[in-house]
Amino acid sequence: MQGENDIQHDIMEYLLLRGFKVWRQNIGRTGGVNHGAKGMSDIGGILPGGKYLAVEVKRQDGKLTVEQRVFLDTVRELGGLAVVARSVADVVNAINDYLFALERRTGKEARR
Repeated sequence: MQGENDIQHDIMEYLLLRGFKVWRQNIGRTGGVNHGAKGMSDIGGILPGGKYLAVEVKRQDGKLTVEQRVFLDTVRELGGLAVVARSVADVVNAINDYLFALERRTGKEARR
């Protein structure tokens, strides 16, 4: 079974190769300073059309924490695309669905 770091690496590589603006969101505490918010997704980004992307990476048997679920629900409520990804395919499918809907809504071809 692939570990979260390997899945995360593969997802980042895919997103960057597609030309999306994405970043790794390191959450934690160093030198007494908190970085990020508890529950914040592993990967953040901006998709064509300006939609915020939040990707929480989990192994096949991984479970979301309450804080992670709340963060992803908040992203969705505010109009962003929130994905729980156990593989690159999960991200590919979610983004392709988003781009297809964007094309239908705008009548313009989105990056594929």
